[in-house]
Order: sequence, then C-alpha cells, then structure tokens
Amino acid sequence: MATVYLARDLKHGRPVALKVLRPEVGSALGAERFLREIRLTATLQHPNILPLLDSGAAAGLFYYVMPYVEGESLRQRLERDGQLPLDEAIRLGQEAADALDYAHAQGVIHRDIKPENLLLSRGHVLVADFGIALAVTEATGGRLTGTGLSLGTPAYMSPEQATADRQLDARTDQYSLACVLYEMLAGEPPYTGPTAQAIIAKRLSEPVPRLGTLREVPPAVEAAVTRALAKSPADRFISTRTFAKALTTDLAAVPSPVKPPRSRPSRLMLPLSGLAVAGVALAGFLLRGATPRSGEPAGVLRQRQQTFSGQASDPALSPDGQSLAYVRERRELVLEPVNGGSPTTLVQAESWIFLPRWSPDGQWVYFTMLRNNTDSPAIYRVPGRGGTPHKVVQTIGLVDFSPDGHILVRAVPGELVFHDAVTGVEQRRIDLPGDPDSAMRFIEDFPLEAAWSPDGRWIASDNTSGEIVVTSADGGSSTVVARDRLSTIRWAPHSDALYYLSQARGGYDILRLPIDTRSGRAAGEERTRLSGIPIRRRAEVFFDLTRSGRTLAYINGAESQHLWTFRLEPGRDTAVAQRLSKDSRAYDWPALSYDGEWIAVMQHGLDKWLEGNFFIVPAAGGEFTPLTIGPGEKGSPGWSPDGRRLALVLTDSLGSRLVLTDRSGGRLTVGSTTPATIGFFRISWSADGRSILYLAGWGRTLVVLDLRQSTERLTMAPDSNGLWLGGVLSPDGREIVAAEVRRWGERFRIARGAVGSDRWVELDVPAGDNMPLVWRRDGWIYLFNDRQRDRVSHPAREASIWRLRPDGSRRELVAWLPVECRFGFVSMSGDARRVACAA
Repeated sequence: MATVYLARDLKHGRPVALKVLRPEVGSALGAERFLREIRLTATLQHPNILPLLDSGAAAGLFYYVMPYVEGESLRQRLERDGQLPLDEAIRLGQEAADALDYAHAQGVIHRDIKPENLLLSRGHVLVADFGIALAVTEATGGRLTGTGLSLGTPAYMSPEQATADRQLDARTDQYSLACVLYEMLAGEPPYTGPTAQAIIAKRLSEPVPRLGTLREVPPAVEAAVTRALAKSPADRFISTRTFAKALTTDLAAVPSPVKPPRSRPSRLMLPLSGLAVAGVALAGFLLRGATPRSGEPAGVLRQRQQTFSGQASDPALSPDGQSLAYVRERRELVLEPVNGGSPTTLVQAESWIFLPRWSPDGQWVYFTMLRNNTDSPAIYRVPGRGGTPHKVVQTIGLVDFSPDGHILVRAVPGELVFHDAVTGVEQRRIDLPGDPDSAMRFIEDFPLEAAWSPDGRWIASDNTSGEIVVTSADGGSSTVVARDRLSTIRWAPHSDALYYLSQARGGYDILRLPIDTRSGRAAGEERTRLSGIPIRRRAEVFFDLTRSGRTLAYINGAESQHLWTFRLEPGRDTAVAQRLSKDSRAYDWPALSYDGEWIAVMQHGLDKWLEGNFFIVPAAGGEFTPLTIGPGEKGSPGWSPDGRRLALVLTDSLGSRLVLTDRSGGRLTVGSTTPATIGFFRISWSADGRSILYLAGWGRTLVVLDLRQSTERLTMAPDSNGLWLGGVLSPDGREIVAAEVRRWGERFRIARGAVGSDRWVELDVPAGDNMPLVWRRDGWIYLFNDRQRDRVSHPAREASIWRLRPDGSRRELVAWLPVECRFGFVSMSGDARRVACAA
C-alpha cells in the first residue's frame, strides 16, 4: 500500500525510511482521519517496536517516517536460509509476541504481521508498520472499495480477518504471528496456494497442517503453534504473552541445534545441476539384538535436521559417524560435525563439485570436481582435516574402496574399473552384465555407482538398464539382484544386505535387500526402511550409511531449481548472471518477453511435479505474480511481440491444446491441430504477432497458425525418423529455422525452410547441440550451443550463445554463459541482449 524511500532527515542528519501511501489508498482515507489514526503509533514505546518519527501530507500524498534499520527483514532471512534454528526462531517469536502484547494493552492491533514487517537488527526483532493497517481499517471500515487492495496478507491472515469480520481483536495478531513462527521452523507458511482465494479457502476448510510433518520440533512448540492457529479465536491463547510462554514449556530439555550456515553471495557461474534440497537429515537406527549381526534397522529411533541452508546435497558420513561431508550450492565441499559445531569449507570450485565419499580410514574425502570451464573434470581427494585437493583420476564418477582402502573401484557401462587409491593408476577391469549402449546411457549426467562389501568379497553396482548387480571382487561371477532400481547403493555392516532406492509416490524409498554372503545372491525380499526422499536427477548421492549401520544421513525437503538471467553486453565475451528465484521451489520453462523486461516462468507444484503454474517476474528481479491458475501440465511458452499474451501448451483431462493467456488470466484456445508435448520446443511468434509456430504430430510436424485468418500450414520433418526439437519463425513469418534430431545420441541438425515446404537446407553451425532462440529483424539467427569437449572422458560442458546469417555465410560467438544452463530451457529477448534459463 506504500512506496518506501531511503531518505535523509535534514534536521538531524540521519537516514530514515520514508513511506508514501499509494494515491488510491490516500483518496480512500482522507487526510484528517488518516493522520489522526496513525498518530496512535507514535504513542507506542517498546524496544521491539519500530517507532513512528513523523507523518503528514504533501501534494495530496500521505506519508509517514520511521527509523532506517541497518540489517534485514525476516523475509530476507527466510529467503536466504529457508529455516531458522529452533532456539533462534523461538526467541524471535517471543520478542515479537512481547511487542504485540504491549501494543494490545494500549488498544492497538497490528493487523498485518508477516515476515516483511519483522525487521532483524543486531540479533533482535523490530515490529514495523504499526498503524498503517489500523489507520486504513478505521478510516474505511476494513474495505478499500475500487482500489483492488486488501488489508492484510493472505498467507498470514486470520480466518476472521479473511472473512472481513469487523470485530477483530488481539487474537488476530496471535494467529498471524503463529503463521510466521510456523514458517521460521518449517520453511513455508501453514497454508500456501497459487492465489489469495486458494490460500483463504484452505485456511477455512482444511485442518491445521502438522508442523511435525515438515520438521521435528518439541511437543510443546507444536502444541502451542497449533493452538494459536485455531480457526476460532476462542480456541486460541488468551494473549500473545501466554502464547509465547507456552512455546518454552519444555524447551530447556531440548538440545540446541547447529546454527545454520550463511549462504554465500551469488557467483557469476551456476553449478552443473541447479537442484537444491531443504537440508540433510540424520536418522538413528536400532540394530536388532544385543550383539547385532545383520545391521538391519528395526525402526527409526531419532531423526533431526542437520543443515538448514536449503542448498545441501550429496551427504557422506565419515566411517565413525562423527562428521558429515556434503556439497553446498554445487560449488563447495563442506565438512560439519554431526554432534554440533561450525561447518568448514574444505574445497571451493568455480564450476561444480559433487559425489563425495570418505576413505575407509576416515582420513580422506574423495569427490568429483570441475574447477572451472577451462579445466577438465576429475576425481580428487582432500584431507578430512583440511588441506590441498589432489587429482587422482581424470574422469567423472562415484568411487568406493576396498576394505583396506588401497584400491578404488568405479562403474562404467559394462565394466568395473579398479585404480590405485593414491596414484589413480588403472589396475584392471571386470565385465558386467547389461547393454553398454542402452537407451538409458546418459553417463555425463547420470554416473553409475559401485559399492564394495565390508568383507571384500563382493561389489554391488547399478548399470545402464536400471539393474543392481552383485559381482565377485575377483571377477568370477555376477548376479542381477534387483531391477528398476536406482543408486545410491550401500552395504550393511556385515555384507549380508544392500540398501538402495526405489521409486515411490511422492519421492523414493530406501529399500533393504538381504544378500547371501557366500553366493552374492538375493536371500530374501526387499523391505522399505525409509520413505519420501525427493529425487529428480540421478547425478547425486541421496543417502549414506556409517560402517556401523547405526546412522543414516539423507536428503530431505523440497527440490529447488532456480531461474537465472544473463545480460549480453557489448565488448564482453561472458554473460553477466543474476539469480531471480530465492526460495526452494523448482522453476522451469522461462520465457523472456520480446523487450526483455519480463519473464514468464513455471513454478512446479509441490505435490505434482508437472502440474505447476506460470508466474511473471521482472527480468531485473522482483515479485513473482501468478499468471495461470488451475490444474494441468503446462509448457512450451512464448510471448507475443507486444508482451500482452503468452502462448503455451496445456494438457489436462480434456487433452492437449494451444492456449493464449493474457495478464489478467483470460484464456483462449486456438488452433485445430493438437500440439505435441514432447521435446524442448517452445512456441515462436512472427514479428508482427500474426503467426505462431508450434509442434504437433508426436514431434514430427511443425504448424504455423495464422491467428487472424485461423489457417494452419503444416511442415513435416525432412527425415522419416526425424523429430523437431525447437524452432523459430522468421520476422515476416514465411520461413522457419528449426532443430531436428534423427537418431538419439546424434547431434541436432539446424535446418532452414519455407513454411509449408518440404525442402530444407542444413545450416553450418558450431560443433555440439544447437537450439534456435531468436530470428531478429536484422536477419541474425541466435542459437544456444551446448557442447561436450570429449564425450569419451566425460568432460565439462560448454554453454554459449552464437549467431549466424540465414544463408550460413557467417557465424559468430556472442558470449559464453558462465553456467551449465539446461539445454532446451533457455529463452532470449527479441533484441538478443538478455537470456533466461532454468538451472
């Protein structure tokens, strides 16, 4: 409702926050009433309340002035860290509760408690904006007719406030504070949804979501938060002071968790995989019997969250279970004591790090790293106490060790490869069952895994056919023990069972399979030991087990996949990067507007990965505003040149269809040819906005739709086995440049042809896979280029932007992207000055 300016108080020579109400808000108030009501804020004197310094009216605008606070808002803290440590969250909640209790005693209700209005300064909270919601409410009766504004924030509104109850009391602030405390602990508010209406509907109709399902907290904390979130004010605490006291009833008996590490500032380059997780959790297992033999966990005794940054992956427990190594933001190898202590960064890389593993003696951590885009990836080792990393093997992969730690083993398609653990010298190879040329072979992204049994007799590995194989270490025999399974693979302490992953609804389960130690064959049925691990890519370690089998570290929490933009500046051969998404959600299908000012991007659903919705965000950064609402899979977006409409493919219970959506949420179905939903294809518009190019016919047909005349012209792939994967229309809408692939694994061909013609001319393009992004009015065609320098040794990918003339007479490198953007999920503005990608 206001615009905030950093200003200088000329009289006292100090910085202040100057808040100017929007004109439509001011016109609904009237000067006299607004100034009279907001003066109540000046009477509030409390150490945790941000005071009012001044207020007034000038040139028809109403303003008020508050101190400028050096620090950050709670919202900024949550965007950075996701969740707060338990003791800090409780302390901040109690300070805010004390401030609210004081204000309530003065007859003042805040009405808009949310993370944005809780400022953090020198470790303490300051409640801001007392008076603004009060003044508006008192002056307008709780409604701003015709302004399109609502009082309060949907994610934190009490039910009585959401239903416009005029008899609000202090318990509405208690409810909002409970929502904020819930978010500090769980990483998200208790009720979420794509629209304000959806959030309010959930709040009124659904039970209070259990905090304990998202994070382990003391029973007293969960009980207090649940009561404060009661739908009826009569069922809440009598005051916020009572609420605050209830939070700490049993807190003294709970150990303080490790303080979460602070995230590093964004770098100019992204890691290979932009996926992140809410954290690494630890589980303690009860072993069967007083003197356990199998190491089989009979059930989880204790669980607790170990990391809170939202950027942890690839957990690796030291053999003694005292230290946890993991990867943070794909660029840092971090070591953290399991039982408390500060994390230490062992290694940093400009490009990426992943797949750590401890040596059996606990002295070394082995991992795969690409230092920078000019180097080649390799397996390194670094002392667990810290030091300089040393290159061991020039390849990518996850390694394991012989029981004595002298030999490394890794899996490649069709083989196990053995190396000296110090020098990396290859010693021998063993053949494995399975087809090394299987269609599942994406080894650059999905390295295989090998696990050596503690007794030294067996090596378990996965293969390109999705099987888990147990092979004798001397190469004598191999047995497939499980199918349609997924690494990570770990042995039980006595070599009599394997742990690995199986796909399940909502994530993956950790299974335990008994193994006969004499034959290496399965000796029983699989049993589920842990459920609900969220996984999307295989190029990660998802859990680890100590040698004793008593402690399990695993990834827990929602995946995130970020939205990035890049500026292509004249005179620079490297794009300048900025990350726009700050939360732990997953974003996909970015589409830049023609003028480069706006991005439409799909935010994946929490429960159904494909059923997300598109949001609009300024390309320079800012708020994400919902554009589409409702179920169904959505993809292939493309903005009209005037930026008024977004074309996309919608697939739901009615089938697949081409849809035009405007910024107000209006939807129009166009075209009679059913669009295809495969590949990387995004819709392209002609420069005049008259024609649309989209994909149909299982990827074999290009359709050019004339929106004015509702006519369609179809173009088939030039090869009977070919599939179209991307394409752009010429500015006049008469020609197409498209990417085609004829056999999976071959490079993409870039061809040019007239609309409706079956004659295509292949263009000379840079080596690697290319995807057309823009055909500019000046004739240049811009491509996203993705290249592996040497597929045999699995090296680094190179991502770049090229441009070429339509006749193929010239081609030029425009810029290197300092990130491995996901191929096919890259968009460019019409002036070719800005790029967006999901990674």
